[in-house]
Amino acid sequence: MGFLFVVATVIFLWGIMLYVVGSFGEQKKLDDGKRMIAWGIIGLLIMASAWGIVKLLCGFFETCTKINI
Repeated sequence: MGFLFVVATVIFLWGIMLYVVGSFGEQKKLDDGKRMIAWGIIGLLIMASAWGIVKLLCGFFETCTKINI
């Protein structure tokens, strides 16, 4: 799960870099940057939500001591 957070963060940061480079007049890089930023944020939100749901269920069923999450 931690690896996926790193991947989503890298995608988000790469999108920012493309957007900054594209701001010098290359419309394709601007569009690609916006798209990568959006997908990076969506990925981070989905993983954070999944992590929260797992922690909630783990606490509800009191299984957090059996699994180190």
